[in-house]
Amino acid sequence: MTRVLIFISFLLASASIALAQDQGDPVRMIADRIEIAPDGDLIASGDIEIFYGAENLIAEDIRYDTETETLNVTGSILYTDENGDTIEAEFAELSRDLQNGLLKSARIMLENQLELQAAEMERIDGITAELRGVAATSCISCDTRPPLWQVRASAVRHDKLKRTVHFKNAQVRVADIPILYLPRLRIPDPSLKRAAGFLVPSIRSTSRLGTGVVVPYFIPIGTDKDITLTPYISAKTRTLEVRYRQVVKNGFYSFDGAISDDDIVSSRLRAYGRIVGKFNVLDGYKLGFTLQSVSDDAYVGDYQLDTSETIESNVKLERTKDDQHQEISLSNHQSLYDNEGNRPFLTSFGQIEQRVPVARIGGTIFVRGEFWGAARSSDLNATGRDIVRANTGARYQQVWGLAAGTQIAFEHESRLDHFVINQDDAYNRQNTTSTHSSALTLRWPLIGRGKTGAHFVEPIYQIASVRMSKDIAVPAEESTQAEFDQGNLLALSRFPAPDRVETGQRRAVGVNYNYHGMTGYELGLSLGQIEWETQQSDFSQTSGLAGIKSDLLLAAQVETPIGLNFYARTLLDDQEKAGKSEVISKFNFKKYSVDGRYSFLPADGDEQRNDDIAEWTLNQSYKVGGNWQLSNSLRYDLQADSLATAGIGVKWDGQCASFVFSADRRFTDLGTSPPQTSFGFSIALKGFSTGGVSRAIKTSCGTGR
Repeated sequence: MTRVLIFISFLLASASIALAQDQGDPVRMIADRIEIAPDGDLIASGDIEIFYGAENLIAEDIRYDTETETLNVTGSILYTDENGDTIEAEFAELSRDLQNGLLKSARIMLENQLELQAAEMERIDGITAELRGVAATSCISCDTRPPLWQVRASAVRHDKLKRTVHFKNAQVRVADIPILYLPRLRIPDPSLKRAAGFLVPSIRSTSRLGTGVVVPYFIPIGTDKDITLTPYISAKTRTLEVRYRQVVKNGFYSFDGAISDDDIVSSRLRAYGRIVGKFNVLDGYKLGFTLQSVSDDAYVGDYQLDTSETIESNVKLERTKDDQHQEISLSNHQSLYDNEGNRPFLTSFGQIEQRVPVARIGGTIFVRGEFWGAARSSDLNATGRDIVRANTGARYQQVWGLAAGTQIAFEHESRLDHFVINQDDAYNRQNTTSTHSSALTLRWPLIGRGKTGAHFVEPIYQIASVRMSKDIAVPAEESTQAEFDQGNLLALSRFPAPDRVETGQRRAVGVNYNYHGMTGYELGLSLGQIEWETQQSDFSQTSGLAGIKSDLLLAAQVETPIGLNFYARTLLDDQEKAGKSEVISKFNFKKYSVDGRYSFLPADGDEQRNDDIAEWTLNQSYKVGGNWQLSNSLRYDLQADSLATAGIGVKWDGQCASFVFSADRRFTDLGTSPPQTSFGFSIALKGFSTGGVSRAIKTSCGTGR
């Protein structure tokens, strides 16, 4: 039958409807066939659509009763509200504006996530839905097989304004097997992103604390702040974890903490706290801080809060512009080990750098001033040494391009250094010197193109000279470890701070090679070496920089279009023996990924390393089918010939639920916390704001789906 489009206002049916239309949105109907019955009722059949504002009703047969002003709808029914939520039913008796009424054999779909099936449903003012004989799930259920999980209830109330779903006499079923009964249950509907209630619980088991349950409870406080309380109860601990977050007009801050009454330290409570904040303050300045403390050295390791060996608190104020950078910071350090010697407990740092373009001769001048200080708690000589340094200087840089792509770069820096040292008779209390550094660098890039790709070769040569106005003796507080890599081959100094200086004349040579293949293969190689006029005794033996000539720096990288990448760096001494080395290999394919690393640090007393450190780390993950993922990780100490850490993980991520299982073992001490094994297990039901988003349910089940 050729469809007849009839836009009809209910004004044709009764005067009272006309009055309602004058006060609100008009009601419109499109149908194949519309007629007026002898009793005055309006009858529509065929493909029917009713529009009321942003709401829509699709049906097969409708009879409008002009006396009761109700719609009697039969056949297959699909109603869509202004939020896009849908209701399917087999029979409905609705008010003319679709906001009130009764539906039989109803199925509601909320946010295309949570499905509620009910024997009958009463719709009240378009806001509340009262359902009876309900089964709720976010699992696709198209046939007679039961869903993976569902909640059966004698009655359910859905409040669209509060965006909550209330269950009465709720029964949680898995594979249609009842596992839990709750007389009352309230959950957020999928559209509510912040609702008070329990988050996904988990089971945590460790060799130190036993097996326990972790049950987070989330409490929103307005739209700008929230708090999460997480009790952790096991046979050996009673712990309450707290997280508070708040967003303010110019930034945010948060608090994380825990307080424990456990059997490990039975004489007192144990605790940990951390406050983090970041704010935009006046005139582009940014203020950031992290303040944290722990009751004892073993708490962090016992409760697996962090893997760091130091608890650090800091406050920083900084501003960065196109031509200027300023910052000032204060840091406090709390070591988790008893044998850390006289490490400073408080350090401070301040810096300002201004970039000034030079108009006439070209180039750029960088003017810098900075200070650094360290304080120790001891009052003893040397052990309680306190130090402050202040530095100011200017650096000039210019690059000239010559024929055939050759580049010549010139750099000069002059700096004034002043040190104040207290509580250490081995050094003068005040020391002042000036340092003047110059370098001239030549680069000659060569490019060649072949049938398979492009080759890039760049030889580099640099000569440099550094002199000090006066040699001074100051302790190496900051420059305890100097590294030699591609990034500082041409630097004026390879020391991380001005408390040590490379003096005399030197030359640096290097070459970079890169290959870019047409099929996506890339290869990079770098070699470099430095030779000084006089021996540099301030560098540690394993830095690769001690002596007249540095170790040979070798670096390589390979990247392939199949996702296999390889990176390596090492230092070779004059006996061709490898020093500090690192190898990284990564492979990412459709279902499998691996990240493997090898690192080697030779023993060096200057770097407080009495033994060689050599270890492998490996992280792997593998997707099995469409839902399973297996993972494992390990760190192997080659010197001790034993594992340092190991872990496995199993994750199943289904359409309407997921679960995660993990097992981890730490074989070494963390602070004063001994080795321990831990297990974790959690299950999340999707479709709620606590369990994540279920995969969009788009099937051919029923009308319009």
